Amino acid sequence: MDEKKQPPLLPKRSTHTKPNRAGIDIPVRAGTPWTSIEDARLLQAWREGQTVAQIAKEHQRTTAGIEARLERHGKLTDTAAGIRK
Repeated sequence: MDEKKQPPLLPKRSTHTKPNRAGIDIPVRAGTPWTSIEDARLLQAWREGQTVAQIAKEHQRTTAGIEARLERHGKLTDTAAGIRK
């Protein structure tokens, strides 16, 4: 009897995401502490004009996490945080 290989029931997860408690994929570094090196890279990317989405992808964090960190460093204000670059 010739058995056909069945496709997996669930799609393969990206190595850049992990499931949260609700089972929704989030970036792997979401919620982890920031290092001084990562902060420096964040600020450099911002000065170079990268968008929040680009920085989030590079740092494997959420856009909300990037915005919160930029706000902490005085690069975004509450009103500017609502406007995603």
